[in-house]
Amino acid sequence: MLPFFLISTGQKNISSGITGLLVAFMPLATMILAHYFVSGDSLNRFKSFGFLLGITGVVVVLWPSLVGAHSNLLSGLLILLATLSYAINAILVRLLPSYNPVVTAADMTIVSSIAVVPLWLWQDLPWQQSFSVIATAGPTFLSYINYVIPIVAYFTGALLLGESIEWHSLAAMLLIILGIALTRKRVTS
Repeated sequence: MLPFFLISTGQKNISSGITGLLVAFMPLATMILAHYFVSGDSLNRFKSFGFLLGITGVVVVLWPSLVGAHSNLLSGLLILLATLSYAINAILVRLLPSYNPVVTAADMTIVSSIAVVPLWLWQDLPWQQSFSVIATAGPTFLSYINYVIPIVAYFTGALLLGESIEWHSLAAMLLIILGIALTRKRVTS
């Protein structure tokens, strides 16, 4: 939960590309922590040189913030703190005794909900919000997301599971997309 909060807060002032670069620092942070906390996972010259290159990359990414606006620097530091949280999590997973994954997932979901829901209720006041997509485009347009889900599932299955892509399925998806586009066309009288 902490990394998600830190990333979403930090990303308000920096781009997603910079965020991605900073989050990519996680394996390097994990490597340093593992050296101190995981037996048999010690640094060597290649790891040390890799860490130096990685930290140089982080400095290059953050350099404009170091010499410029402090809000960007703070945002970058929040992202790095999130990255460090991910690294600490990786070390803890290695060091803690193993539990049933269902129990672990349920625990994480419950604890995250207990922490996030009150903050969400306090910050966003959802009972006072209107659904702007529905207000501007209508509920029918919002329901079109259900046409996109099969398309994403289809290509994910092809890419990740090696499922075959068939011409009639592609034709069906094209028809669905054209149908959505046609329904969005404004009638002029």
